[in-house]
Amino acid sequence: MCEDLDILQMLFSIYNIVRHILLLNDSSIFECIVRDENIIGVVSMLEHDPHHHIEVGSYRNFLRSHSQFKEVVPFGNADIEGKVRQTFRLQYLKDVVLQHIIDDGTLSVINALIFFNHAQIANYIHHNQKFLDELFGIIRQHDDPEKMRDVVQFVRQFYTITKGLPVGYRLGLFRTLSQHGLFLVFEYALQQSDRALRTTGADMLMSTLEQDRVLVRSYMLDQYRQQHDQPTLLELISERLHNDPCLEIRHMCCETLRILLDTMGPPFESMDMSTEMMAGSVAEKETDDFLAMFYDNQARGLIAPLASITAADVSRLTASSIHTGMLNFLCDVLTNMVKYHGQRAKKLVQSSGVIKGVSLLLASKHNHLKLSALRFIRVCVGMQDDVYVKYLISQNVVGVIVNLLLEMLPRDNLVASACRELLAFVANYRQSSLLPHLLGAHSKSLEKAPDVLEYLQSAYDNYLLSLEQSTNGGMATPTVSTGRRSAVSISMLVGRDSSAAGHAGSPAGVASGLWSSAVTDEIEDAYLESLDDTSDSATPCQKGV
Repeated sequence: MCEDLDILQMLFSIYNIVRHILLLNDSSIFECIVRDENIIGVVSMLEHDPHHHIEVGSYRNFLRSHSQFKEVVPFGNADIEGKVRQTFRLQYLKDVVLQHIIDDGTLSVINALIFFNHAQIANYIHHNQKFLDELFGIIRQHDDPEKMRDVVQFVRQFYTITKGLPVGYRLGLFRTLSQHGLFLVFEYALQQSDRALRTTGADMLMSTLEQDRVLVRSYMLDQYRQQHDQPTLLELISERLHNDPCLEIRHMCCETLRILLDTMGPPFESMDMSTEMMAGSVAEKETDDFLAMFYDNQARGLIAPLASITAADVSRLTASSIHTGMLNFLCDVLTNMVKYHGQRAKKLVQSSGVIKGVSLLLASKHNHLKLSALRFIRVCVGMQDDVYVKYLISQNVVGVIVNLLLEMLPRDNLVASACRELLAFVANYRQSSLLPHLLGAHSKSLEKAPDVLEYLQSAYDNYLLSLEQSTNGGMATPTVSTGRRSAVSISMLVGRDSSAAGHAGSPAGVASGLWSSAVTDEIEDAYLESLDDTSDSATPCQKGV
């Protein structure tokens, strides 16, 4: 009546009364409000906020038009259907109707009611075998595309309401769903031309994988062993990564592969340590079998775009190109493979020639591609495996990195810092093959970066000194500089006598090893001069005064 008569002051007073009732933060009040007979009247009164203009009828019209939810498979339980409606209305109250007046207490009350409703709905579906059989049976029949789409959307919404439930409960829930055909939903969604449907399928798959990667690996192993004519889930993920026109879907597929291949993380995202310990041995065997299957059947095809890339392809890459993003993703996946998979990854890198493709990315115009390639090379070097090091040298990857460093020195950007860090790692850990190669084959180029060359040379000198100490039983011997950037130790000079004695029968004027040349006198003179300088500069205490 007040709306018909346009009595604004009375409408404002009614709004304030309802607002104060809601701010009492009593859960029973909200349970009463969201009933079918009360909800429209309450939101009608809350449309008359004196401080925020709201079009009259907007709240009630929305609830009238959107309160009819679509049942893919009938619940067959009036209480659960009522919980679904109540949850929708509570969410609408929290996000829209009460957004200007809600406080922390009100928010906690509404969230608690939503949580308990979600728990009851999830528990009903979890233990209703008939409902699950009918739901996933729609996907198996392949006779109604519209209903199959509805199943995908239903599963997505079900995932949404289970996010707030305890982790241990979700583990059991996902395993129950998988027994009825959960992964068939993912496979169906990933093969559709509708981008939204593919995105939904990829997102749900990644959520399942983050929760229980052992479950996903087990399903993929079973698929491979059964040898179906249809593409497997792992093949679909690889295909989406290579060919999907949507960058978001490619990114989710790459993240899915990264989690699948991550053998260092826990098999379950659970805080229940006893559960993890009981399943540890089974999970370890499943992981090893999965990696064997992956490297035998999928790994080479997965990295094929990176291994087959040419310099012309790299020059044509643009920042917004989907192909650019895919190469970046593949570099990251390959980096994790080398980091975690030992001999399997080493064999793949050697046999596929992928390092050549990665080195070509260092010539790209886009710094993020250069950094991805540098991360991969850095991990290969960080493995401290002579096989990787020799392969990098044979493919001239070291020379490309040196040239990239010299190119980026004037800019002093992240790429230059990454190159410096890589060379510093080589110097600090004294890579037995890589450090001499850098100083031997690329010292002339590195003269344009004198600080880098000096650091590498110093590290190599220390490396040689440590070798000498190890040959002398761990004791260092004094050294003297000859002025030619080399050092000679006293033990070398002592060895001169024995060397000369060994060649006493040699003809005069014929060189007899290192110490028969003219350099011998020069080294000995330098050594004696250093002793004189030391004696002159000694303090009175040192001279015995």
